[in-house]
Amino acid sequence: MGESFMRIVSCVVVFMAGLVLAGCQSGRTDSGGTPMTIDEQNSTIHSAVSWLPEPIVRWSETYTYSLRDNTHPIVDIKLEGTRGYYEGQYIREYYELFSRGTAQRIQDEAEFRNWLNRVGISETLIEEFVKVGNPYSRTGGWYGLFGGGDQQNCVIANVGAGLTTYASQGAPSGMPYDSIYRILYCGTMEERDQVIDFILSPQSVEDRAAFRAYVDTVQQDG
Repeated sequence: MGESFMRIVSCVVVFMAGLVLAGCQSGRTDSGGTPMTIDEQNSTIHSAVSWLPEPIVRWSETYTYSLRDNTHPIVDIKLEGTRGYYEGQYIREYYELFSRGTAQRIQDEAEFRNWLNRVGISETLIEEFVKVGNPYSRTGGWYGLFGGGDQQNCVIANVGAGLTTYASQGAPSGMPYDSIYRILYCGTMEERDQVIDFILSPQSVEDRAAFRAYVDTVQQDG
């Protein structure tokens, strides 16, 4: 499985990164299909919006911080080699959330399977589909597990999360998300579990100095 498996993962990483590049040039859309005006900012992983798990910090190769409509952050991180890709879309305005339709699409298994096909992963490759949360919980969506072996334990996810108090207030009406994550990660079982922990319960960076110190420590140890 090794060579052909990693070739599939490599193609998916290139495809996801290609979508980001093409979108910045020709009219990127958000998770609901709405066109976005993108303004890339000169930044580093130290300015990430979410408290990223160690494997994503350790293996980050390129980091792009953009603003949608000059307001809402988008973070794209390409990881080294075939380790994967990370994308986070965030609503910065306190009294705004992703739409109910967007939340419903994230929670829908068929939509997740369609998204996998679009990024180049056959459903037959996925060994386990895992549902995250419910329509009214803080985190919701789907992730899939595939691969196997020392460095080929993979997770791919499309999930939404509510990181603010206002997002939790929107949960009863089925609009609980101010953040959306699309993640592909392949590595050791321990690393994959760390990424899954993030998927299940992402946190925003509240203490920027502490996060900067954390990033420096992880990258130095890596």
